[in-house]
Amino acid sequence: MAKNENRTRMLLILGIIVSIGISVVLHIRLAEKREAVAAAENDPGRRASHALQDADRALINNDFEGAIAHLERAIAATDEALTMRPGDLRLGRNRLLLTRRMAVVSQKMGRSREACNALKTSAEQSASLFEAEPTNSRMRGDYLGTVREWASDENCSRDRVAKALRKASEAVETSASLVPRTGLTRVMSARAWVDLATIETDRKDKEAALDAARKALKLSAERAEDEHDPISAASTAYSIVADLVEIAETLADRPAQIEFERAAVDILTKRARLSPNDNSVLVTFGARTGRLAEFLEEKGEQEAAETLHQASIDILRGAFAKVPKDLKTRQFLVRSLSRKAAHYSAQKKNKKAESLYGEAAALAESLGADARRTRLIALGNHAQLLGRLDRTRKARKTAATAYTLALELVEEAEKSPRAQGDAVSAGLRYARLLRAPPGANRRRAKAVARAERTRLRGFKGKKSKRQKMLSKGLDALLDELR
Repeated sequence: MAKNENRTRMLLILGIIVSIGISVVLHIRLAEKREAVAAAENDPGRRASHALQDADRALINNDFEGAIAHLERAIAATDEALTMRPGDLRLGRNRLLLTRRMAVVSQKMGRSREACNALKTSAEQSASLFEAEPTNSRMRGDYLGTVREWASDENCSRDRVAKALRKASEAVETSASLVPRTGLTRVMSARAWVDLATIETDRKDKEAALDAARKALKLSAERAEDEHDPISAASTAYSIVADLVEIAETLADRPAQIEFERAAVDILTKRARLSPNDNSVLVTFGARTGRLAEFLEEKGEQEAAETLHQASIDILRGAFAKVPKDLKTRQFLVRSLSRKAAHYSAQKKNKKAESLYGEAAALAESLGADARRTRLIALGNHAQLLGRLDRTRKARKTAATAYTLALELVEEAEKSPRAQGDAVSAGLRYARLLRAPPGANRRRAKAVARAERTRLRGFKGKKSKRQKMLSKGLDALLDELR
């Protein structure tokens, strides 16, 4: 009996000791867990993440002041983390993200100075990250992207932005000699050069603008040869070159226009082969080809121009055959036919020109209201050539139709100088044909000419070259009709 009692007592003591031990271990582990949670909550990275989430919520609610306060908390926490891990590129990119976000909020609030300062800072931060890993595609993209964001804010110093764009573009160019760029980085580089060319164009620095533009052109040509996704590559390359054509046009540099326009046609040739049934591509291809033909015609390259004019017509005829009810395609075909007709007319090949002008005018009859000016031009050109061929009655009838259309357009856009000029031009043409035999009607010719001279005299401001020419023509005709 005594042995049983001792055994029971020992078991109880042992149980108490074990339970105390387990309780102590659990208490220690819970304390460690609480300390870990507290440490995690105080972690700069987590605090920055929570603050950024708060900033995003504030932005959604258009609480810009609140967003700035939360972003400042996030920036402070990230800076604290960077003091602990100064070489951490992930933290560096997070800090860059916060600066870019601060710039966006400042822009939304209309705080131009703060926005420009933040954009400048983000460009400097991305430059530092790029210098740490110049062959890293993500760092290259961040560098080009942040500088382009800075450039996109027109309130910021153009001089500083231009220098930053050139520095970033050249730095990425240099790094590409070590490790080739990805397709996306190549596009970003090209866009950065386009941005620089645009800024230099605005600053009237033609040499710098064209230098940047040609660097973008080189990259776009490389992009067009990307065989991984040829359709997307060609489309992206074309959009870049199209911007370069506009830059050359603004600079009024015809050789550069021809250079860039030719590059656009080359890319569209490839793009059309890849998507032979894409009508939007074909229409753009045809229109660009016709425009290049006009430029070559100006240079005196008549044979090359005629070949391109015909190519433009063939491309647009093919597109129109697929969608005969599409008014936009019809309009571009009318323009292309008129371009080649003008080419023939300039060479005194009047019968060939008349045939094309006639086809253009016939197609233009079915154009919609938005394209009535295209029809007006087609009719006017046809009437003028018919008159040159001494087919006066038909020319007069066509000119009358054009004049009626011009009056409709000027009535709808009474204050438009272009519409007014079109009406005067159409009236002068019609009046000249009215006074020509056979079936001349000099009284009607005089009335039309007087009406258009009155309209022309109502123009305010300095007369344009076109207006001066129209005035001279009306005065001469009225002197003849006295």
